[in-house]
Amino acid sequence: MLEAVLNFIVLFTYTDPCDCLTQVWVVYLIRMPAYIYMVGSPLFHFAIMIERVLATVYVKIYENQGKKIGIISTIVVWLLILLFGIYIYFSTQIDVNTFSHPMVYLTLTNSYNSRIYIYLHFFLLFLVICISMIDYFLIHRNKKIKSNFSIINYSLSQSYQSKQNILVMTVIFPLDFSYSFAFALYNILSSFIRYKRDEYGQLIYVRALDGIILILFIHAILTLFVYDYFLKKQNEIRKNFVKNNMNMNYEIYFKNLNYAWK
Repeated sequence: MLEAVLNFIVLFTYTDPCDCLTQVWVVYLIRMPAYIYMVGSPLFHFAIMIERVLATVYVKIYENQGKKIGIISTIVVWLLILLFGIYIYFSTQIDVNTFSHPMVYLTLTNSYNSRIYIYLHFFLLFLVICISMIDYFLIHRNKKIKSNFSIINYSLSQSYQSKQNILVMTVIFPLDFSYSFAFALYNILSSFIRYKRDEYGQLIYVRALDGIILILFIHAILTLFVYDYFLKKQNEIRKNFVKNNMNMNYEIYFKNLNYAWK
């Protein structure tokens, strides 16, 4: 948002853009958060998906190692984000003609990294689509596990985990699906404008990219409100679920225990 405002000032206020130059370190400071969000958000969605897969397929391992898995996943994601940030820094420092002096436009894209950005966009697009598909599969998988329980093979922990997974996936799947749509739209438009950068020129390129990236920011803001609403609804559902099903779970569990003693 800040870089869009500054570029707006440069483009429509000053007759000569060179009258409003920005130090290179300020460009990094302003632009880096957008790149971090662009890469970090799909990676965190992927980490959450892995956590749900483990909670569905390997219930015992998840119960014992769930927190450790979450910590390791978070560390790995942040390391990947850090590596991407380092790549951005060195790929821009190579371009001494642009980044060796104060800059007119706030951009970290140059001829050395623009092609990599395009490939990365399509890879992340493929990743978020796969995440949405797997999330949809997990919802049906947990519902199937829940429906297949019987008195003979009933597991109290697995029953609770499957129902908990369904509640969580009911929240996560709509958010993942909407993110896939917003990210796909962002990737298609940004990749197109990157391909046409030399043809359209730096002026149109910067203006278009600043407008396109607002798609992700608007989606992020809406996601916070939606997630807060769903979180409150989930707490209500969980309370009702525990209240309505506690007696039934105990009854089935002890029937299974009595059957094993016979």
